[in-house]
Amino acid sequence: MDTPKAAFACIRFLLVSAARFSTESSVFGTELQQLGLPKDHTTVMCRVLEEYVGQIRTKLRESSLTINELESVSSSIPENTIDCVQLQLGIKNEIINGVPQRTTHAVNINRSDVPVLLKELKTIKAIMDGYDYEAKHSELK
Repeated sequence: MDTPKAAFACIRFLLVSAARFSTESSVFGTELQQLGLPKDHTTVMCRVLEEYVGQIRTKLRESSLTINELESVSSSIPENTIDCVQLQLGIKNEIINGVPQRTTHAVNINRSDVPVLLKELKTIKAIMDGYDYEAKHSELK
């Protein structure tokens, strides 16, 4: 029962890696044959890569940075503390035992550190907003 899953995972890995690194179809085919894949299977894999490389790259872009994605943030002042703020961080797709799950983490920080943290986060957000990922990693080479 695990053999089909392993075969599918291997094919997926090969196609995703080839699309991610802009591997030419001829190079991809040669590498597959060097791994021992029959020529007919190699030809089919190359055809699939050529036909779906754009869709694979689009899916990779859409799903990047989705592991440990910050979903929510809330704050409160916990009881029995002095000058402390508790941040509740909701994480989507945190990998726990190999399975993505929703989790919440509580972080206690000193109240005087909150403005410093907020300033740093705003600076980082401005840098990220100014970064044009599409222009830097366009498919046109």
